Amino acid sequence: MILAVAALVAEPGIEYGVSGSFGGMMGDIPVFAGGCNFPFEDPISVPAASKTFYCGIYNGLTGERVGSLPVKTAYGASAQTPKGLVMAGGSTKNAWLLTADGKLHDLPHLPKTLDNAYGAAIGNVVYIAGGNLDGEPSCGLLCLDLDNLKEGWQMISMMPGLPRVQPVMAAAGNKLYVWGGFYGGEPKTVHTSGLCYDTAANEWTEMPEPASGVTLSGGVAVTLDHNRIVCAGGVNRRIFLDAITNQSPDYLEHPVEWYRFNGKTYIFHPCDQTWIALDYNPDRARAGAATALLPNGTILLMGGELKPRVRTPRPAVL
Repeated sequence: MILAVAALVAEPGIEYGVSGSFGGMMGDIPVFAGGCNFPFEDPISVPAASKTFYCGIYNGLTGERVGSLPVKTAYGASAQTPKGLVMAGGSTKNAWLLTADGKLHDLPHLPKTLDNAYGAAIGNVVYIAGGNLDGEPSCGLLCLDLDNLKEGWQMISMMPGLPRVQPVMAAAGNKLYVWGGFYGGEPKTVHTSGLCYDTAANEWTEMPEPASGVTLSGGVAVTLDHNRIVCAGGVNRRIFLDAITNQSPDYLEHPVEWYRFNGKTYIFHPCDQTWIALDYNPDRARAGAATALLPNGTILLMGGELKPRVRTPRPAVL
């Protein structure tokens, strides 16, 4: 499938910004694709059914539309590979590979619908952790080898402990690192600690949290050179736990600052399992953003929400 180049107009409502979009690089171009929002001047007062989904693929720096997904979808998982950007799931079982030449290739379907998971890649092997499988919170770790597509997606392991919906994950060496995520069942939990999966040994070990009481749920994670893992964004653990436990009637009506989304950037060093925290930056205090690692090593944040229902179209850098 080749992305159409004619009459690529922006979708109405996309100007409000989206969250839950795919994100990564199409060659040297940072892109986000799909996503959802409440495209109204007052998104708080409209019913939940007013949420709008998108299918466009957009340049993350200029906002120019550069292509389309076959379906409207949000809350899928992304993973950057040497072959291109893998985009999987959301409100669908579909998966695609977006290559540097602007072609969108169909990949094997996921075994179940998958939303609010997180993806990462080791070479041409793509992994997706957590999320909801057919609507059920999952501890699963899915895998797809782009060099052996006939095998399709495989469930290769289960994370220990309770499921993790909206975690973050990054790869370093032959290991995967997962932090955050929440579980809305019983006991309701917003995770702060992390897990490491050794793909060679097929073993999980626990990892330290970024800082005391800090969750990366709804945030982002990107691996830089020397296997440094950069994490940013996400919700506030206490406020989010209160919301999933007993949400107050006025939960949506507070100002942005009340929700205390994480505006700090945390850098994890796998070699000694230590964290470094950078100063607070309000531009990074967002959840559900997409990311792209630019050729110059800059991490681009695209979209996301500043508070429940309120998105931002403004990109930011880490």
